Amino acid sequence: MLIFDNRGVGQTEAPPTPNTIRVMADDTIALMDALDIERTTLVGHSMGGAIALQMSLIAPDRISQTVICASAARLPYPSVAVIKVAVKYREMDLDPTLIFETTFPWIYGEAFLRDEARVRTQMDQLLQNPYPQSLDHFRGQVAACESFDLERAISEVRTDTLVVAGNEDVLTPLRCSEYLHQNIAGSRLVVMNNCGHMIQHEQPSKLAETILTFLH
Repeated sequence: MLIFDNRGVGQTEAPPTPNTIRVMADDTIALMDALDIERTTLVGHSMGGAIALQMSLIAPDRISQTVICASAARLPYPSVAVIKVAVKYREMDLDPTLIFETTFPWIYGEAFLRDEARVRTQMDQLLQNPYPQSLDHFRGQVAACESFDLERAISEVRTDTLVVAGNEDVLTPLRCSEYLHQNIAGSRLVVMNNCGHMIQHEQPSKLAETILTFLH
């Protein structure tokens, strides 16, 4: 299994050029080439799911199976507005804790939000990130998500695909995953109950079991 940071995230640098989902898909293909990976299974969450969908269209011969978690063929306008507000908060240099308190209800379900210990643990992990994303790189990532639109092309995806959604997801509502499922021939849809956008944090064991069942 290979886990990597996209450009402008973690320790991965990013040139001062416009960022798009297509660019990050090309980055992923280039990484596969550099590591001599001819064909692989892709698992992508949120923006990562958009990258995986893009790769399914431009390099279908490089992908055996795809798992798309809490993603969309196009991000809904209210969701774009919310992440743009997050950019403004960072530009105002607000207390990160205040930003998390504002954005968490958009990405976590009710059960998680009611668990103060889990919320505090997650906030502490974010605050202690040794490689926080710069504001410029965050802007580039938001711009990439805003411009992404595969609504018309999504029916051309032929990769064996599993779509996973949280039934309480506000950022990429269930209808986004249903649209993917309805328009990707042969795809499967699994809906996680009592779960928001951050499926891998809220129900990690169930998500892992779901993915492994699909792959096997």
